[in-house]
This record gives sequence, structure tokens and C-alpha cells, in this order.
Amino acid sequence: MIQTVVDNFDADISSQNGKVSTHSLAMLMTQSGSSSSDAIDVSETIQRTPKSDMAKPIEYEIDIERFQGQKKLPV
Repeated sequence: MIQTVVDNFDADISSQNGKVSTHSLAMLMTQSGSSSSDAIDVSETIQRTPKSDMAKPIEYEIDIERFQGQKKLPV
């Protein structure tokens, strides 16, 4: 069995030098080590997220670091 999960995302970064934006696509593919569908352990497959869970915010912590360098490069 082969499973594929595809998602796209937009990243907008505002900096002192202007705004940079990108639109990217990410894909994750997995393949079971067994060629027989009867031998596949369902607990090891990628589970579909229930729609009720999609409204919950994802809790994560990101360390924020302030840029301490020069604002302009020396010429």
C-alpha cells in the first residue's frame, strides 16, 4: 500500500529589506514494507484527521530571536 499526503502553504515574510512571499507544495509518501494488504498494520498508516479536530488550534512553542546585526551592509 502506498499513502500520499499533499498540502500547500503560503509564507509571507516582512523584513527591513521588503516583503518576500512564496507559495509552496509539500508531499509525503509512504509505502508499507509488506506487499500483501492483509499484512498491513493499520496503526502504522497515516490516519485521516477528523473534521472536528481541524477547528482546534495546534499548540506549539516557537522561540523568537531578535536580529542584533547591522541594518545595512558596509559598502
